[in-house]
Amino acid sequence: MNTLNVSIVTPNGEAYRAEEASMVVLGTTSGQVGIMANHVPMVASLKIGPLKVVFPDGKEEILAVSEGFVETHKDKITVIVQTAELDKDIDVERAKRAKDRAEKRITENQEGFRCSSSSTCTCESSYSYKSCRKIILKDIR
Repeated sequence: MNTLNVSIVTPNGEAYRAEEASMVVLGTTSGQVGIMANHVPMVASLKIGPLKVVFPDGKEEILAVSEGFVETHKDKITVIVQTAELDKDIDVERAKRAKDRAEKRITENQEGFRCSSSSTCTCESSYSYKSCRKIILKDIR
């Protein structure tokens, strides 16, 4: 079976690496994409949300990623984002508090507050950007 090497890079260095993945599923600005080995070379912009790495044995790892870019080659996928975090490492309670604070700011229409969608707005306004993404992951699953 053909497999992919997956690398997720942030400004702090490589945040995740997997060898011999069978597929990566991620959300681009054009929609959700599943990438397997021998995929046509591609560069696409990513939305905030989950990124799923699937292995030949059926095992899956899910990460929360910020906006960024993905580049694919024959047997390699590179994801370049500001932040990436395995879903099991996200503090759900802190994320809920961050989401509540962000929604309050949205409701109060605080000055200097920008957003392109409610989920992006919620995350961008959160004290803890990383933890807010758990809410998005839960909503998508």
